[in-house]
Amino acid sequence: MTKNLNVEVDALNLGSLKRGVNRLVADLRHLLGDAERLHNELEALTPAAHTRPQAPAPNLLISTQPPRPQLLRLRDVIGLVGLSRSTVWRLAREGKFPAPCRLTGKAAVAWFAADIETWIASRREA
Repeated sequence: MTKNLNVEVDALNLGSLKRGVNRLVADLRHLLGDAERLHNELEALTPAAHTRPQAPAPNLLISTQPPRPQLLRLRDVIGLVGLSRSTVWRLAREGKFPAPCRLTGKAAVAWFAADIETWIASRREA
């Protein structure tokens, strides 16, 4: 008799446990549906919230920092103006391109960025 009673109690507990799990699953599905609906409403209100703002294209030498003298080495100048090494030196000798300043001794030279920017701007006008 006790054995039969235990089986009935276990069956009753198992049945109520299944009903409880089914209720929890239904509640979770309901909450998931609510969350998805709210997500879609938020996306509709703020479509740009999920995209990163595009940074403006960087200008050649424009900076947000206070202006300070910036020196450019020959490879940087060549990259900015699109001229060959020999053409840069020839135009500098002829006075048609900014002259470099000496950094140390004879070998190390650089150009002031402002001078190169001015020269580039003058090319637009020419």
